[in-house]
Formats: sequence, C-alpha cells, structure tokens
Amino acid sequence: MIAPHISVRQGGMALLEAMISVVVLSVGLLGLAGLQLAGIKSNQVAYERSVATMHAYGVADRIRAGMDPDKRVPVTLSQAQTAAADWVSENVLFPGESVGVSQPTGGNQFIIRVTWTERCLETGCSGSGTRSFDTELLP
Repeated sequence: MIAPHISVRQGGMALLEAMISVVVLSVGLLGLAGLQLAGIKSNQVAYERSVATMHAYGVADRIRAGMDPDKRVPVTLSQAQTAAADWVSENVLFPGESVGVSQPTGGNQFIIRVTWTERCLETGCSGSGTRSFDTELLP
C-alpha cells in the first residue's frame, strides 16, 4: 500500500483562513450592534419629542375649547393657564415634564412650552439633557 503524498507547505492554511474569517465576521457583527444601539437611542428621542408635540397640541385644543365662538371675546392669559393646568391634571406626563403658557405680547397670541428631561440610555451616563418644545397659538 502506498501512502498518499501530503504536502507540508499546505498544512494549517485552512485553519488560519477560518480564523481570519471569524475575526472579520466578528468585527462586522460588532459594527451592526453599534448601529442597532444608535437606532434605538434615536427612536427614543423621537418618541419623546413626538409626545411633547402631542401634549402641546392637547393644551392648545383645551384653550380653544374654552373660547366662546359667539362672543368673539379674546382668551386671557389667566384663562389659558387654567386650561393648561386642567389638561395637565387629566393627562399623564413624563417624569420631569412640565407644560407652561405665556403671552409674549399684549395681543391674543400664546406660547405653549413643554419642557422635559431626556432619559440617558447609555450605561455610565453622567446626565441627561433638558429639552423644550414651543408652539404658538393664535386662537
């Protein structure tokens, strides 16, 4: 019986190629995990901003609902603030969220400001940022 001829030069090359491909695949999967984490963070920030927008529009609707359309009497700042306080008491806000109404001019224009603290989604994060959303209301 004749033994097959095995070349010494080729020994171990398949194992080395497999190890290199595993390293390349691992780096690619780590990059993909990083992209997923960045997407989750952006999604959370977008959600909080969308909720703040809905809260501001909810307060604006409450202010408009308190108006008497037949009398055409302008809403006062006190009435607008009361409407905002009523809306806040009936709805659930984020922790640290506040809703305020101000009147920059003497006219019938109001600024509704929703302020909230964005949650920190990173481990070891030192703090979170305070954000606000302003909308103008011309009832």
